[in-house]
Amino acid sequence: MVAPLAKEIFEPETVEEAINILHRKGEDAAIIAGGTDLIISLREGVIQPANIVDIIKLPLNYIKGSRAKGFQIGATTTAKDISTSGLLKKELPILVDAAIHLGGPQTIELATIGGNICNASPCANFTNVLAALDTVIKIKGPDGDREMMLKDFFRGPGITGLKRAEVVTEIEIPAIPGAYGASYVKHTLRKEMDIAIVGAAALIIPDANKVGKIRVALGSVGATVLLAENARKILEGKTFSSRLAESAGKAAAEKDASYIDDVRASAAYRKKITRIAVKKAVLDAWSMAKGGK
Repeated sequence: MVAPLAKEIFEPETVEEAINILHRKGEDAAIIAGGTDLIISLREGVIQPANIVDIIKLPLNYIKGSRAKGFQIGATTTAKDISTSGLLKKELPILVDAAIHLGGPQTIELATIGGNICNASPCANFTNVLAALDTVIKIKGPDGDREMMLKDFFRGPGITGLKRAEVVTEIEIPAIPGAYGASYVKHTLRKEMDIAIVGAAALIIPDANKVGKIRVALGSVGATVLLAENARKILEGKTFSSRLAESAGKAAAEKDASYIDDVRASAAYRKKITRIAVKKAVLDAWSMAKGGK
């Protein structure tokens, strides 16, 4: 592997070895796994670390568990591994959908779920979906092991709660008991090849004809991926209807999200799409929960 602007490349074979290298090199080191984000930053001079720690050989590529007991996914598991997982296709298809729409074939082949999270982009596919699933991030560092809720892991664009020499090792998705529905809506101009202008992921666990549990996560409409609490309050405990989903979309667009104008879209456009995307994600999730596809 050739890493632009890096003087030395390390290829540890254990997590402990990787942590030791990161601890020794301090701020002058960067982790690489798939490299789909880091290589761009290196080439553009956004970061200029003297040392690259390649963690792709670490034993962190796995998908274990079940929907009834919860899933454990290793940090270096690639988008391709997730998109082709028979287990996830059967029991957690929303994550497969996020992987399929992550980018072009080259990106899907190389990008890792841990890297997608640690890049801390508010428009990342996996983070949007994982936030709706109440995901927990497992971290290992010089001071031992710890856990963080995914929603608390992000501090701003490109900024996470990782401390010096820490490594994300696993993504843990809690059990989803009984019937449920989940949907991810990614709005772009060129489908998979673009990052999301607006992203909305919804998880619903019904209670007969009422919404028992609901999580709505938004991407590309704030400094970090965020949970739409106002939309949740409108939906949770209420008898479901299309009008209720419309109200949730309106609340998410007007109260939960924040918008900017940039080269991809205007703030006004994002606000309009957020309302539509949340309504669709909620309707699709409810349909799946009640036996639809």
